[in-house]
Amino acid sequence: FTVSSALRKAATVKEMLPIILKTTIEVTHADAGVILLGDPIAGDLVVKAGEGLMTHLVGTRLPINDNVPSPVLTTLEPYVIGHAATEPLIPPALRERLQGIETAIVVPLQVGETAVGAMDIAHATPHTFTDSEIRLLATIADMAASAIHRASLFEQLERRVSELSILFEIDRQM
Repeated sequence: FTVSSALRKAATVKEMLPIILKTTIEVTHADAGVILLGDPIAGDLVVKAGEGLMTHLVGTRLPINDNVPSPVLTTLEPYVIGHAATEPLIPPALRERLQGIETAIVVPLQVGETAVGAMDIAHATPHTFTDSEIRLLATIADMAASAIHRASLFEQLERRVSELSILFEIDRQM
């Protein structure tokens, strides 16, 4: 309910992402988090929003293969990271940038059966994720993915209408 209420304040994807992340961290009592979205042109994931100990990761690009989000994107199941410093699916260069992160969970942001990205919620101290926490995070991720998808479609529609208006004006001038 808290996430849904917070999302009503945002109209664009850029406005939504920090709201989703900040609210999720608050309701789950986590210390940090990131939202990664797929870049279909480059074929990788981009950290689009970050909070807490992971804020500095915004803009980081990750190849879709060989890292933590990969199994999440393919199985559409949450992935728990028990100890970030030794997690084999975290590339060494990224592991160095995760100082202060102990445990985390990565949940898919999916629309239907397609993953559009992932949300990573982390704790600075050891934390065991309960089934109810995992279900809550999965529910928030589903809600967030739907909102992001709808906003993306609306933004695409606005761009196309603008393009058509320009073309119409050019045609009218000719």
